Order: sequence, then C-alpha cells, then structure tokens
Amino acid sequence: MLLLLALRNQKSYWINRKTITKYKGIKNLQKDLRIVIPAFRTGETIRNCIHAILEAMTFHTSWEIIVVDNGQNPNLELLLKDFNVKILQRDEIHSAAYARNEGTKNFLTGILVFIDSDVVCEKDCIRNLIKPLQENLCDATIGNYSKNIKGLSFSQKYKQIYINHIYSRDGSHIKNDFWTAICCVDAIVFHKLGGFNTNFKGANGEDQEFGIRLTQKGFTVLSVKNANGQHLNPYGVLNIMKNDLKKGLTAVHNSLENNVPLSDNRHSKMRDILAVFFSIITIVFLLFSTINEHLLFGSLLALVMWHLCRISLCRTFFQIGGLIFFTKSLILMFCLDLIRFTCVVIGFAKHKLTTLLTNDTLNHIQFQYNNDTKIDA
Repeated sequence: MLLLLALRNQKSYWINRKTITKYKGIKNLQKDLRIVIPAFRTGETIRNCIHAILEAMTFHTSWEIIVVDNGQNPNLELLLKDFNVKILQRDEIHSAAYARNEGTKNFLTGILVFIDSDVVCEKDCIRNLIKPLQENLCDATIGNYSKNIKGLSFSQKYKQIYINHIYSRDGSHIKNDFWTAICCVDAIVFHKLGGFNTNFKGANGEDQEFGIRLTQKGFTVLSVKNANGQHLNPYGVLNIMKNDLKKGLTAVHNSLENNVPLSDNRHSKMRDILAVFFSIITIVFLLFSTINEHLLFGSLLALVMWHLCRISLCRTFFQIGGLIFFTKSLILMFCLDLIRFTCVVIGFAKHKLTTLLTNDTLNHIQFQYNNDTKIDA
C-alpha cells in the first residue's frame, strides 16, 4: 500500500513538472493552501500575525492555518483561543526547520505558505505571494519586509528597511537562496526535496540551504516585491550584531560546502563585498596612522569609498527615517560590515581547515589499508 502511494506521488510529481514546463501560464487558482507558522517563545505578536492573515484570506476558499508550538509557549492556546487554527504541540524544543516540517505533514499537494510568528502581513501579501505558483510560473516564491516602520524601535526600523532594500534591488529570479519569514513553495516540490534540513540548529541557515537544493534540482524561485509584511521582533542593536555574525558564518559555510558562489546570496553582491573590503581597510589604515600619518588620508579615502558602495542604501535610510535615523544607521551598518568581514575570514579558514583535516584522515585510512593489504599478501 505504501509502495503504491509512493509511486502515485512520484508520478504526480513528474506530471506536475511536465505541466509547468509545457503549459507555463495556465492558471490554477483553486490549489489548496496551508499556512504554517512556527511558534517559539512567541507573545502577542502571533495574535497580530494570525489576525492579519485572516483578514487577508477572503480571496481564497480552501485553506488552513497550522501553528507549530516548538517549545516554551505556555500560553499559546490561550492566546489563540479566538482563532480557528490548528495547534501542533511538541514537548521538546526543536529547530525552526523541524517545526516547519511538522506543519507540512499530510499535505502532499497544493501550496505551502510559511510565515514567521512575528510578521504581520499586509493585506495583499499572501495573494501576491502565491499568484506566481497559481499561474505555474515558478515552484516557490519569497516575499519581503515592508517599508512600514510605524511604531517600531530603531533596531527594528533598521533591520526592516535594510532587508526591504536588499531584497528589492535585484531581479526577481533567485538562485541558491531562500527566505522563510514570508515564502511559499509547491507542496510536491517541498516533499520531493525532503523539506528543510533539520541538522541546522535554531533558525539559522536552513532556508538558504533549502534554496541551494531548489536551484540544484532545477526548480525556479521568484522574489515577489509586493508580498510584504511588518517585522515585530523586539531585538536591539546587540541582537542584530549577534544574529548577523551567526547567520553570516552559516551563509559562508553553506556556500563553500555546496560549492556555490557567495554572490548568489542577496547580502553578498559585488557592491556589498566591496563595502566590506573598504570598511576593514578604513579601520586598518586608521590604526596604523599613528605610525605613518599619511595613512590617515588613506583611511578617510577608504571610508568615502565605503559610503559610495552603500550610497543607495544610505539614501533609503535618509528618505524613510530622516537625518537622525540615517546617522545612527550609518554607524550600525559600518559595524555590521566589519562583522561580515569577520564571517568571511573565519568561514574560509574553518572550511580550509576542515578540508585539510578530512584529506589527511582519508590519506591515513588509505595508507593503513595499503599496509594491511601488503601484510595479508
């Protein structure tokens, strides 16, 4: 019975891919929809998240919301008692990948939508997010944070505007990357790939790795620029720095481990790489200017070059947040570029060391095997 079911799913997968290729543009607006929300130490924000989804879902008839309680949410049922949602409770704390995978079980065809519990979707967010899949134009889509920064702290404003700018500046086709705060994927494709990799701890890197597998298997990911939501995570400046360090190290590891260009990551385009380079040059020249005063001019020149690399983002900060916000954002962005340089250096060094140790181990095993073979002979 299980074998027949597996064969049927395999057959339906290839039929689906063939249909997409041959009849691209044919609409299927009635695909079933499941919205999965992983909840970890969530508070009132999840009520805002679900309320926004319910208000937005009047355009679709066949859909459901699954909230996966993956630890430390003692009041979750009380918080959600007014909403018609299904809660999957788990006693142990698992990764975000595990929580999302749990929410996809028994949903084999249709569209899977993933929304973080601290994201409040705009009215047309989900409609715009799933539209390319309904029209069979792609296999997965990702959204973006909105420019609505009303009521947010400085750190929240910075992160939201930064992500919005980075994710809006390039073309719509995404390679070797993904973003699970606001996204959707064809259920058949998702299960074909085995879902998110649960070896990743917490919420760190599993989305990018999933995007790499999507690209390697020939699936198409589109960035939908009008599928936006407000991010209500209450983090501070130190949280942003710590998070960027952690995710930066994982991003470098994922790229090197899977042999994909760092530039495929939307945070690592050429202008970003140059900005990181000029940020560290600024600091190095400034430190050595005590020995050679001419290096102070070099430090100032490097700082100007850094600013030019970030000019578009700086303009966005000023236009949306004003002069004070722009000034504070400039300082934070420079510090974060220094952190990104640290991530690249540590990431490459760690990967090189791991490769050398692996090669030495393999050579030792081969040498030992050859000796044992000679003895037996």
